[in-house]
Amino acid sequence: MPITDEEFERYQRNGYLVVEDVLAPDEVESVTQRLRQYVRGERAEDEFSGCV
Repeated sequence: MPITDEEFERYQRNGYLVVEDVLAPDEVESVTQRLRQYVRGERAEDEFSGCV
């Protein structure tokens, strides 16, 4: 996924870049659930093998 020069400059200036719709809704849900498990201590870090 290429970014524009303007997006690159924005990244350089802000340190992050917001990319809309880069993940499908089911991928967002999977990542959200996995992060909740880590935050709540329900999953050991060494169990991580990918989100989707």
